[in-house]
Formats: sequence, C-alpha cells, structure tokens
Amino acid sequence: MGGPVMPGVATGFDEFVRRSTPTLSRAAYALTSEVHIAQDLVQETHIRIARHWDRLSSEPEDPLPYARKTLYRLWQDSLRWRARHPERLGDLPDGMTKAEARDPSDTLDLQAALAKLPRLQRALLVLRYLEGQTESQAAEILGCSLGTVQSQSRQALSTLRATYRSAENGLSPRGGTS
Repeated sequence: MGGPVMPGVATGFDEFVRRSTPTLSRAAYALTSEVHIAQDLVQETHIRIARHWDRLSSEPEDPLPYARKTLYRLWQDSLRWRARHPERLGDLPDGMTKAEARDPSDTLDLQAALAKLPRLQRALLVLRYLEGQTESQAAEILGCSLGTVQSQSRQALSTLRATYRSAENGLSPRGGTS
C-alpha cells in the first residue's frame, strides 16, 4: 500500500484498507467459498469506497458499515451476473459430477453446507454469526425487513441442523449414504 490507490483519495484511506481487509475478507470468503473470488470482492469494495472516500472520511461515523453494505451488494450482484453468464472453464472432465469429484467424508463441511443455502440465508448467517451483527444491522446492510431477517435466519439454521443430523446418521447432503 505505497501511495493512494486512486488519484485524489484523501489521507487515511490506506489505514482504512489495512484495518478493514481482515473483516471484509472473512465475510467474503464465507459468502463465496473461494479465496480468489473473495479477494476480488474485497478489492472491488475498496475501489468503491475510494470513489467516495472524501465524503466518508469527513463523516464522524466509521466507514466500515458502509464498506460491509457495499461488499454484500457486490456479492449479490455477482451472483446475479453469474446466473446470467455461466462459465464453462470449471467443467469437470468426462462428464464427472461434482459429487463424484469430491472426497467422500462422514463429517459435515460447514462451508459446503453454507454454499448450498439461498444467498439471503447465507448472507444472514455470515452477518449474524461470523461478523456478530445484530438483526437490525443485518436488515439495514441487506436492505430487507427485520421480520425477513428473523424468518430467514430461522430457516437457514433449521436447514443447517437438518444437514448436520443427516451427516451424523451417515447420510450425505444429497440424501444417499456416504
């Protein structure tokens, strides 16, 4: 972090990037399950913050909540984009399925279980239990109602519990035996 990332970015941005990167990186990785995609997401978040740094740095509030909201919105946008533009680079050879490519295990892979949740539920669990945000803060960050946060969090936890019970009973998340 030698000089300013963007011309005209005020003093203090480098320090904000150093301070916010671990927090944003943890959340991004929990959301995406892929290091490189998470790094790209954090980098794009910092670029967006840099564009508004003069305004953000002059406000008395910490800019981290704004950065967190930006990260979640960028993640949601990337999911929509990928749904419309599926990539073919990650195809498995010779018609192998992802289930066949995975190393079978009797233990629950929490990251894999999170990845199977709908995006809102995944984001809520990351915000509430990884980042320690309140229900109200999660609602603000994701732009939804408090009731939605509560009901979707309950549903997500219920799904994870069912996945865990299936793994304990020797069933794979696909419903077969491992």
